Amino acid sequence: MKNILIVLVFISPIFSSNIESKCEKKPNHIYIAPECIELSTAIGEQKDSLIVLLHGMWKEGANVLGIYSSFAQDLSMQTDKTVVAVAQPGYSGSTTNKFKAIISDKKQTKNKDYLEFISNILKNLKQKHKAKTLVVVAHSAGASMIATIMTKEKQLIQVAVLAGGKYDKIDTKKLDKKAKYIVVYGEKDKISPPKRSINFHKNLQKQKLNTTILPIKDVGHSFLDTDDKVVDVVIALP
Repeated sequence: MKNILIVLVFISPIFSSNIESKCEKKPNHIYIAPECIELSTAIGEQKDSLIVLLHGMWKEGANVLGIYSSFAQDLSMQTDKTVVAVAQPGYSGSTTNKFKAIISDKKQTKNKDYLEFISNILKNLKQKHKAKTLVVVAHSAGASMIATIMTKEKQLIQVAVLAGGKYDKIDTKKLDKKAKYIVVYGEKDKISPPKRSINFHKNLQKQKLNTTILPIKDVGHSFLDTDDKVVDVVIALP
């Protein structure tokens, strides 16, 4: 038994190293232990600000970058900033070495290890692009995770555009007080009812945080990459 354990100790780092080296050879991928994450990047000339797009729950294996890539290109052209769309584990070409697609394990979105994993993706991208300002545009479960992360990570995200999330468990007293929050919701959203976003915005106001609320008329839950108002809000950001 001892010999087996010793072998496993030596195999594990080697296995991880092999995954990392293979990941680094793939175009449009980054290695964030223990996953190889696929990205879609639209390069802009402004180097001090970075926009990251984070999706919510889709059917496992969905090609989210097929949708978010065009959104990233559009935002980059109109803002002149670099925009990176991230495919979480189990989506597009991202791996599932440890983490499942969030639709398969919804509790994972509240899991400390997974939230730290998402934080590490953001830290890696911010450092890679040498950005002083990080804007995260997140939808649905992605928005909920970003709000949770901002109760723990200070000064990582400067602007959070949170669309159609669930915020019932967010302790607004712990949120980053220096950040700007833009709360977006569809007025016909049945998956994440408007009341959730409205109440969250009110709680942010009670904490005297920099918050703006943006209702989108005549739309349901899936609107983030198609509504001009969302694009206009991001374009207006410094």
